[in-house]
Amino acid sequence: MGKVTQNFHKDDVPWIQGIPIDMYIEDSLSWPYTPNGQYMVKSGYRVGREINLHPTRHCNMEGIHKWWKMIWSMQLPPRMKLFSWRVCHNWLPAKTNLLHRGMHVNPICESCGNNAETLTHVLWSCAKSKVVLKLIPLYKKWESVRDGSMFDILMSLQSRLDKREFKEAIKLLDWVFSAYSRVILHGEAAIQAGETSPHKPKQCKKPTTDSHCVNCDAAMNQESTGVGLAFIWRNWQGEILLGGMVYLPSKCSIEMAEAWAILEALKRTPTTAQLTLKYSRIARKW
Repeated sequence: MGKVTQNFHKDDVPWIQGIPIDMYIEDSLSWPYTPNGQYMVKSGYRVGREINLHPTRHCNMEGIHKWWKMIWSMQLPPRMKLFSWRVCHNWLPAKTNLLHRGMHVNPICESCGNNAETLTHVLWSCAKSKVVLKLIPLYKKWESVRDGSMFDILMSLQSRLDKREFKEAIKLLDWVFSAYSRVILHGEAAIQAGETSPHKPKQCKKPTTDSHCVNCDAAMNQESTGVGLAFIWRNWQGEILLGGMVYLPSKCSIEMAEAWAILEALKRTPTTAQLTLKYSRIARKW
């Protein structure tokens, strides 16, 4: 009894004393993180990594297991499920992650120029990202979510949104990361790899005064069914007026997917935009 009072909190002692003891079966060691109670290196590695990533949650492995089961069962393209997994594990090429892995980069965010480019900063707290996030009606439900690791933020979102809304949030974060300034990937990292000059992506021409511009694009995988459409309306000063994303469970040609993206953008024309349209296309090969 002395060992119990010495090693456990006094409020837990009565509960320990109330545990029934079987006099006919010997005690045995059991590993709680596998179905059969046998220790496996794989499960030990998972628990160890969870402790390092989230020290306050390492005792709730059952909850973590349910979380991953929910992520992998979502009706999303495999690429977006993998994106969610990489977000939770902080395995996306934000500048601070690249710096941590030995790359000689400037960790300051290229978009705002004020803070270190962590993954949370890229997807959640950067002023440029906030402009896009606030355009989405769902933002009203998550604007009170505090900064933290992206795992914490996603879990907070999942508790506030229904399944459909949470899927839309994943799609939006995926788009934000893909659209975020990736100067580091085409600039300093390219030079470090031995290229003579950084890659310069093509830029659209600035619209004339008192006119509006919509940028729209489509993403698809020729080997699977599903088309992702996205668009952003801006005025001639570059200010974002409206943005959105649409997922179509269809399979089509690249040209048809781009036409769908234009159609979805025109369906959601800002009230201040004129319908005298000019169309220009920047072709890209993947």
